[in-house]
Amino acid sequence: MDRPSFPIFDFESVRTEVHRLADGRELAYARFGAPRGKPVYYFHGCPGSRIEAAPAHTWAAETGYEVFALDRPGCGRSTPAPRYRMLDWARDVAAFADAKGHERFGIIGLSGGGA
Repeated sequence: MDRPSFPIFDFESVRTEVHRLADGRELAYARFGAPRGKPVYYFHGCPGSRIEAAPAHTWAAETGYEVFALDRPGCGRSTPAPRYRMLDWARDVAAFADAKGHERFGIIGLSGGGA
């Protein structure tokens, strides 16, 4: 019986960048796809990190999108945020979008479900 073949991703080669928020925290992220393409933000579930968006690279590059995969506070390489509320994420994303000059962007999200 033939086995399906899946692309192999070198997750260790994912380049991490950091955006410093106004309160001093660091928001780690990785980019995939077409540089300066139409921006799409990828939000990982829990557990997770920016690295899990790596398989989107080829699709995004071929279709003209640039995927920005952000680590949530305390996940991956982003700074933990004591007393952080779920709604605070929207403020962090808006600050990131403003810094990148993204007035509009798409969103891809993944959920770990209700733990």
